[in-house]
Order: sequence, then structure tokens, then C-alpha cells
Amino acid sequence: MFTDKKIKPIDFDALKKAGEAATQEDRIHLAARVYIKAGYLVVPLHPRKKGGKSLPLKEMKVGYGQASRNKDTIDRWFGIGGKFRGFNIGLACGTWGGIFVIDVDVADKHGNRGFDALSMLEEQHGKLPETQIQNSPSGGRHYIFQWADGGRKTESTLAAAIDTRGGDDKACRSHIVAYPSIRTDSDEGYCMVPTTDAPAEVPSWVLEDLKHKGKSKSNNTQGRGSEEVDEQDVEAKYKPSQIRRMLDYIDPDDLDYEEWLICIQAVHSQFPDEIGFKIADEWSQRGARYEAGEIHSRWTGFDETGEIRVGSLIHFAQQGGFNPKTEPKGADEPSQDAVDVVKELNQTCAIVTIGSKLRILVERFNPDPFQDNFKLMTYNDFRGMMKSQVIHIADKNGNPKAVEKAEIWYGDPNRRELINGLTFRPDQPREVDGCFNVWEGWRYKEVEGDWSLFKAHIKKVCNDDEANFEWLLDWMADAVQDPMNPKGCAVVMKGIEGAGKGTIANVFGELFGMHFKHIIQEEQLIGKFNGHLEEALLVFADEVTYGGNKKVAGTLKGLVTEKKLMIERKGLDAVPYRNCLRLMVASNESWFIPAGPQSRRWFVLDVPSDVASDKAYFDALHGQMNNGGYEAMMHELRRRVITNDLGKAPETSMLKTQRALMAMSESAVKAFWVNLVESGDWGVVSHNGKVIRREVFDLARSWASERNGQFNKRFPQSENLFWGETSDIIDDSFFKVNGRKPRVGNKAAMPIPDIAALSRCLAKNLGLDNPEHASDWGFLNTGLGNENAEM
Repeated sequence: MFTDKKIKPIDFDALKKAGEAATQEDRIHLAARVYIKAGYLVVPLHPRKKGGKSLPLKEMKVGYGQASRNKDTIDRWFGIGGKFRGFNIGLACGTWGGIFVIDVDVADKHGNRGFDALSMLEEQHGKLPETQIQNSPSGGRHYIFQWADGGRKTESTLAAAIDTRGGDDKACRSHIVAYPSIRTDSDEGYCMVPTTDAPAEVPSWVLEDLKHKGKSKSNNTQGRGSEEVDEQDVEAKYKPSQIRRMLDYIDPDDLDYEEWLICIQAVHSQFPDEIGFKIADEWSQRGARYEAGEIHSRWTGFDETGEIRVGSLIHFAQQGGFNPKTEPKGADEPSQDAVDVVKELNQTCAIVTIGSKLRILVERFNPDPFQDNFKLMTYNDFRGMMKSQVIHIADKNGNPKAVEKAEIWYGDPNRRELINGLTFRPDQPREVDGCFNVWEGWRYKEVEGDWSLFKAHIKKVCNDDEANFEWLLDWMADAVQDPMNPKGCAVVMKGIEGAGKGTIANVFGELFGMHFKHIIQEEQLIGKFNGHLEEALLVFADEVTYGGNKKVAGTLKGLVTEKKLMIERKGLDAVPYRNCLRLMVASNESWFIPAGPQSRRWFVLDVPSDVASDKAYFDALHGQMNNGGYEAMMHELRRRVITNDLGKAPETSMLKTQRALMAMSESAVKAFWVNLVESGDWGVVSHNGKVIRREVFDLARSWASERNGQFNKRFPQSENLFWGETSDIIDDSFFKVNGRKPRVGNKAAMPIPDIAALSRCLAKNLGLDNPEHASDWGFLNTGLGNENAEM
């Protein structure tokens, strides 16, 4: 709730310093701080909308209701890394504690001169008081005042080419662009005129003029924008479908509050009843600043014979591309043929919203079970597809006229609308909660039968390990019993080509039909357009492996563990979706997943090669599956009692191998110590069971330098950093003798450990299998071994 605190004078010394900052981003940030200190309410303005003068896109969820004079908010918006870094700034107008602005243009589009009109007003009422002034890039001027009740937003109400910016006692409803913002369509800036004056009180005659002029216009006045619309258009009666069509050309988020209110009144002038209210409310819900109940509170106060007519609606629709000259007039009821067309197309077509975009969804059966049974189309593409489908209806003179079915359906208020977009909810109906459910159902029904050959192959892939076999069957059963709730583990298979890795994923994937996605290209997994993943229950990444690629790593981890992800279809907004997929990965590479030292999200199997490319083996397996095996698998998996913890994968030896590869790539220090126990070669002098720490550091640095570029993390630049990182993976006891760190002369030293003990320590702290280790240590001097170790 805004207070009634008055706006104070601007600190122009501080504003000047803000204007001298090195970058435009910093100038905006610092200036916004100056304005809020004086009490102004600041809003961000999108740099690429209307030349940098409009509020942010609705997805950003910031409007007049979020206008702020809070320093922390300003820093989060405009500071380094801020949400609106690089945006322009505006000063919100309206409400108690805000401002009211008289906006004088040099001239309007009809040639009326704003400053001449202001002179005439001042001759009649007296000069405007001394107040804060801002000059605009076009040569106009903003006279800034303290907001007062009645200080609303108007267009040319005081006089031609003079607008006002304000709001009401509940909220700001408009804004002005403020220095040092730049018009991006002209690269010109605004100039706040230095003064020691705070914004003055609004002259009483201004408020009186706004009050009386707003009510004194003739009821025959067409309303804003109507000067460019034919009189017959303004006074014609339109169908609800035609009003909806006009509103389809208007984005509520491109309007300020006063303009939005004009559109609502224009709808009311045509349909002051429940029909008009529903049309206005549904359209307003497309905007980010929609407030439930606001239209209802306004609706009953409108005068259907007032100054705002349908011409105002046509004006705003024209700005979005609407052409009133091609729009048929009259409100004749549609023929029965037209009603039938709507019912017919509603069976297969619907309007859906994807982010801020409208699309027409067309349901079409696709014989390929792995393809969508629907298409998302633009209105132009939809009309193109339906161009040949027409009916003949009578015009107002009774003559038959060919009309496209697509046009009739699109403009009808009874068209099928799914305003909440697409959703993916397995085992739910086609339409749920105002969404189109893309779930197509399971491909196979549950029927008792035999699938023993595929089950035996699953056990073979698990190397006949009974515990791993049971865990994998539980994982598969959970995917068909609780499809919307993955448990956060992926199945990963390594083996030579032809060993049957793909058979596991592809045969199991048959159960999911189009909700199984076989990905063979990295771009299909990590690319920008990933709409295919929204409707996926099982994804098979076939040879799409990590190998140190950080982008692949982030995507793989997200697919396995994240509950919400972003989906983007080509030509549409990116929107969040619920992640329901399970991931299977197959590879014959050595390093294929980003497994950290404690990672338990990967169930990694080393697939044996004894049936590789055995045609008879796999022919028999597929033959059984094609003769009732899929139904049998579905029957058994849907009824299987799950006993394993599917949120924690078994810790296989292949998982530990992947951890070792990850550890070696992340840090040269870790890799050095693993290499040391494997080779046994210290490469330094042994001093009676001790090595000098500085010499070990120099050895490690030389070793890492020879392998430059292999590691994600740079080798430490100092000896202290090296030993600090070493202490993360080698227990403290390895550095002491009898509780104390040894020395060689005056040099810090390290006792030579037992090689097997050091190997076990690294395995524990890096999450590895016991690394292979040499049988004994070797040194530069005599090759002394474990007989010199002191533990």
C-alpha cells in the first residue's frame, strides 16, 4: 500500500554524477536510486517495446502494482546481474504519494500545437506553478506535480496536444519515461531540468477541467481513435464473434490502464450484458496485470450511450493489424449451417495458448505410433489448410455468399478454447483443467503371457547379478505404475556395439508408444527447441554421452532429477513443464556420464559381449515379444510389487569407474595422487622415510603442466593451495608422525605412507573402486620401498 508521503526535490548533484557513469546501464541504476530517494515510484521500461517507453513483457510480471521506491528492489532490478539491467526507467503516475504529469507535445498528428494551447490555458487560469520539469526528446515537456484525487490519465482532454498522466487512489495507472533513459527508436534522451523545487500541488483548475470535460462531451462523440474510423463502423452493431476478433489483435500488456479501460468500455457500448462482460473478462485475463473482480466493479458504472464507442476498440485493433474495411457489419444471427460448422470443427480444433502466443490445435490421427496426433498452427496456416472448405450462407440481402469454414469457426464465441494450453498427464482424459492433455495412452494392453526371453536378456545385461536385476525390474515397473513421478535415477549401459544395450531401451520403450523418444543426436537433447521432451515418459540417449561436455552434463542431470524444466517449441514462448521422463543411456565410449564422488543417480551396467551380433538370439527374443510378449510385460510390470529404493541406484563397479574419470578431469591435484599410487614413482628423493613437501609440489606442478588442457580446474599457483586441496582427499593422519608433522632439516616434510593404505584412502574420499596401485614405491635415490614407510 502506497503512503501519502510527498515527493521531495531531486538531488541534482547526485543525478549529475549518475549521468557521468561509464555505461548506460550504470547511469540508469544510479539515477533510479536518486529518484526513489526523492520519493518517486520507479518502474522498468522495456528497451525494445514502443521505442523503450512500455512496461516489461507480461512474463516478467512487473507493472504499476510493483512500482517501487525501495533501494533493494532497485538494485535487484538494475544492478549488475539485475533482472532489468539495460532497461529504461519510468516514473509511475497516480495514487497517494505518487505524481501527476501534464504532458505537452510540440504538435499532435492533426497539427495542433501543445505549447500554444498551454499559453491559452494559462491566460485563462494563470501560470502553472514552479515545479519539476522534464524535457522530452521530441521537444515536448513534462510538468510534474504531486498526485491529487482526480488526477487521471487523459488524452487531449485539457486541450489538443496536451495529455495527462496519472491514476486513481488505488494504484498508479500510467508513467513517464525518465532521464537518463534513451528512446531506442531515435537514440535521443530525456532531460530533467535542474531545480530546487519539489513537485508542486496540481492547480485546482486542472482537476476541475478533467472532472467536467470528461463528462461534458456529447454522447455522440466517437471516442479516442474514432477519428480514423468511418462513422458507419463506429455506430454499426457487431456480433460477439467480431468483437472477439478485434480483441485478438490487441495485447492487454501493450496498453496502459486508461487505454485498457477504454477498450472495456467500448465492448460495453456494444454488449452491456453478460455476453459483453464475459468477452471483456476473458480478454483481460491474457494480461499479466489482470485482477479478478476489477472488471465486475467497473462494468456496472459504464454508460452504454457514453462517449466511448466501438470506434475506440477498432482504433486499438488497427494498431495490431486489424482492417475494419474487410469486416462484415451487422449482428444477424448465424445460419444453422454456421452453427453446424462450429460443432464440426470443435471436434478436432481448439484455440490454445502457449505462453503469450495463440495457436490453433488440430487433432489428426497419425498412423505412426511414435508421432503426435495433433499439430499446432498459426491462424494463417490454419486458413491455408482449410481454404477449400466453404459453405454458402445468405448475406444481408439474401444472396448466397461463400464463406470459409475456418473463418466462421475462428470468429464464433462457441469455438473450443483451451486457454491453459498444453499439459501432460498420463492416465488422465484428453481435456483436463482447461488444458489439452497430450497423453496418447499406453501402446499395449495388459494380457498374461510369456516374455521370458527379454527378461533373461535384462538379467544378462546385469551380468546375472540378482540384486541389480531386481532393482532394474523395479525401475521399469515404477515407470508404468507411477509414470508422473520419476524417482531420480537413470539407467546407463556401457558395452560394445551389438551387445544388446539398445534392445533393452527399444523393447521397453514400445510400451510407451509416442511417449518413448529415441535420441541419437546431441542437439535433440541439449538444443534450444526441445518440445519433444514435454510428452516423453522414457528417453533413450543412444551414444549421446558426456565426455567432459558441461552442457551435456547439465542437461543429463536436469532430466534425471529436476521436477520442473523449460520447454520451447519453434515459434512459441518457452514455458515451464512438469518433468515426467525416465532416462536410459547407452554408450561404447569410456566416459559417458558426469558422476561425482557421491553420485547415486546413475545405475551403470557393464554389458557383457557374449551375445553381440547373435542374430538367432535376438530374432527369437523379438519374435516372442511380437507374439504377446509386450502385453505380458505390461501385465507383469503393472502388478509387480516394488521393494527397492529407486531414489538411490546400486553402486556398481562401472559407476565407480565413471567417478574416477570425473575426478581425474575435475582436478589436476586429484589426478596426480591417483597417478602416484598407480605408478608408485615419487620422482623425488627419499629422506629416511620422508619426502620434502616442496619437492612433491614441484613434481606435481611439472606433471600437470605436461598434461595442460586435460583438467577443468587450473593447477594451484601456490604450495599452500596445493596441500590444501590435497587435504580434501587424503586424511590428516597421512601427514603426521606421532601426531606431529615431520621435517627434513628445516624443511617441511611428509612421511612416506603405505601404498595400499593410501590407495584405500583415495578410494574412500573420491568415491572410487580401489585404484590399482604399484607393489612398492620408487624414488630418485635408492628406490627405497615400503620398508621406509612410517605410519
